[in-house]
Amino acid sequence: MKKNLLVLALITFGTHYLMAQTTGAKSSFHYRITKKKLDKLNAKNIYIQNTASPNLQICSTDNVFKCVINNNKGTLDLDGWSYIRSNAVCNTPGVIGSTTSTGDLKIVIPKRNTLGDPTWVVTIPYRSLIFSVNTIQLKIRPGVTDYMGNKWSSNVIAGTYNLGLNFGYSFGWTNFTARSSNNYSITPGINFGFGSASLSKEPLSRAIDTKYTPSNFVFSPALSCVLARNDIGIILATGPDYMTGRDHSAWALQGKWTFGLGVNAAFKL
Repeated sequence: MKKNLLVLALITFGTHYLMAQTTGAKSSFHYRITKKKLDKLNAKNIYIQNTASPNLQICSTDNVFKCVINNNKGTLDLDGWSYIRSNAVCNTPGVIGSTTSTGDLKIVIPKRNTLGDPTWVVTIPYRSLIFSVNTIQLKIRPGVTDYMGNKWSSNVIAGTYNLGLNFGYSFGWTNFTARSSNNYSITPGINFGFGSASLSKEPLSRAIDTKYTPSNFVFSPALSCVLARNDIGIILATGPDYMTGRDHSAWALQGKWTFGLGVNAAFKL
């Protein structure tokens, strides 16, 4: 288990370093601000503003302002990239519309000036495509009967060497304060796991000579769900296991569905 987590940590550090060299400081999350969300912020005296207006509005409940957000010490710089269902009515001063300039939109979070002041939190939902790497540390396997009639009950294996690649679409939200930004997300997706198993220690569907049988490669495609805080989360996965290599067809668990629990490290696309 420690070896798996070490490899995962090295991959996570290396990928984050490479991405840091090629991307800017802005998050690649696509934030969604609706009229309902903006009305709730306005009730707390928190507004979307630019040089032309200190209180910009979204004119219709059907409209969604999509943007990328950078938290600059409590000033949320909004880089608008889409406006759903904009129309002529919305293209008026003081209202966000298709003609609104994207260069100076911002939300200013009130700062704490005394110890008694509350910490202001601005919560904004987002969507994002997510690529991640993971290691499944606990796997529940179904019960099977081997070629000798021995029954192998459903069991849990832990700490086996494996890594996985995951692709998903994340539904999340960010809590912005004047000091920090924390993301929380649920990401359904598909997972491709890679591991190994030795037939000498596994249930068999037919007799083979296991004396010189090496560990075989196991491919595990799966449906997955990742529950995460920032870039680290817990992955739940379920799918079949397929062994390749010598005498792979003798594996009694070939094509059987398993359930897995592991650790996931995500990278935003």
